Amino acid sequence: TLTAVPGAPLQALLDRARDGDVIELAPGEYNGSIRIDRSLVLTGRPGAVLDGGGVGNVVTVTAPDVAIRGVTVRGSG
Repeated sequence: TLTAVPGAPLQALLDRARDGDVIELAPGEYNGSIRIDRSLVLTGRPGAVLDGGGVGNVVTVTAPDVAIRGVTVRGSG
């Protein structure tokens, strides 16, 4: 399990993840879009928000067997 915190680049953490990893988002807002290109679980603690800022897709998934749970997604373009 890898833990993300607001203010740190979430995409960099996703890029370091391996197939089968769990990425846990601490409560808070994560700005910008993300791309998930490996099989993993993205799970949020209560209050975790992905905000795309009104531009494009907030989350793009290109890998099979991806689960996204407990995360509010807002601000797509």
